[in-house]
Amino acid sequence: MKTKLLLDKNDFSSVLNIIDALTQRGFLKGDELYDMGVLYRRFKAQLEHMVSEEEEAQKEKEKNDIEQMSKEIHRDSEEQS
Repeated sequence: MKTKLLLDKNDFSSVLNIIDALTQRGFLKGDELYDMGVLYRRFKAQLEHMVSEEEEAQKEKEKNDIEQMSKEIHRDSEEQS
């Protein structure tokens, strides 16, 4: 049985911070910078995608909550009539 590795936003953010620190402190050789840049861009894109998905999910939840509240208010007003 394969185990699926799950990374969250904090993991991706941490990797980006580590890469930034390594490059700023000169811990990488010149020929390693390209590969590190590719990895950095992939992690950054994934992080941005995760944040975007969360924001969309939050907007959808808020929309559904408003619709539910509206239905309840409408139902309550009909019951009072």
